Amino acid sequence: MADIKSIDAGHMNNGAHFTYMTNVLNRAEADEHIKVDAATQVADLKAALAMEDKYFKTSDKNLKTDIIAAADAERDKLCRNYLKTLKALMNMPDETIANSAKALVQMFIDYEFDPDAQLDKQTGILLNMVADWEGKHAQDVTNTNTGKFVELIKAANEKVHSLMVERSDEQKEIPVGALKSARKQTDIAYRALVKMVNALIMVNGETDYADFVKFLNYEIKRYKEEVLNQKVPEGTKPDDTTPVDPTPEEPDEGEDVNPGQPSIDDDDEEDRPVVQ
Repeated sequence: MADIKSIDAGHMNNGAHFTYMTNVLNRAEADEHIKVDAATQVADLKAALAMEDKYFKTSDKNLKTDIIAAADAERDKLCRNYLKTLKALMNMPDETIANSAKALVQMFIDYEFDPDAQLDKQTGILLNMVADWEGKHAQDVTNTNTGKFVELIKAANEKVHSLMVERSDEQKEIPVGALKSARKQTDIAYRALVKMVNALIMVNGETDYADFVKFLNYEIKRYKEEVLNQKVPEGTKPDDTTPVDPTPEEPDEGEDVNPGQPSIDDDDEEDRPVVQ
């Protein structure tokens, strides 16, 4: 009699784990017999997976990181263009313009401005430079007619600063070990579903559940080979895959348990936020 075999889901990398469980849930919800006869277990898996999804997305990479990077790149471009413009104005025959341009260029030197500096450092430097452009060097800005540059750089710097604060606020709400804990709950719900389906087969026969069992055992065989690096003998049918310990110890968050193996998810190698 066919039944669902076991798999060491606890040692899948984060992306593969989430994808595998999502595949199982989608197939269970689409199966007219499973979604009715194992309704409680399917609902529990769905709830657990939703929590894993929440912490996987936030833990793996805060979405604001890409937005911050784009805003920082725009800010750097403005600063480089402003400095380039000022250096050109230093050669103007009008001494007032030339001297003001020199004073503004000297600001970049005095503040040791570096567009490739760490984000917080660069943001702080620009906060001070903007204050000087609007304060003691306001006349130099007026003389060089570069007020628009100052306006745009100030706005870009404030955008980066605001996004960084928002990202920090979001990250502090994530409990330590949240993803690992969520994965454990998903595994518990998954094992309960497998146990229920196997019990239903014993009681009702395998006819109604054959499609689900066949699909899941195929996925188990594939994940064993491609994700867990477990050798499955040639010619082995999915129904014949060897069971393994169904309650393994889960890997720590961010741990690459299968180095060198292709991931189901391109971003699953790290589950902690990227901080520049």
